[in-house]
Amino acid sequence: MNEEMQLKYAKLIAAAWMDEQLLNRLRQEPAAVLAEYGITIPGAEHKRIVLVEDTSDTIHLLLPYKPDHEQKPSHDLCCMPNTLT
Repeated sequence: MNEEMQLKYAKLIAAAWMDEQLLNRLRQEPAAVLAEYGITIPGAEHKRIVLVEDTSDTIHLLLPYKPDHEQKPSHDLCCMPNTLT
């Protein structure tokens, strides 16, 4: 995720925390809400997008999809939150 997409995503998260209706829409139709905020995911039209929420006592660790053997793994596969300091 590039810096521009990270900023758009951060704005979406902040807005969802402040607006219960937006949060519920994000839970029900994440692809549509991401698109409304200008957040693009390559190939998303062929994939299922699932929202997973952390709670006060549970943190989810995302394990990205393993590329096929012909692709070299990128060191920039995902963006880790700043909470990991």
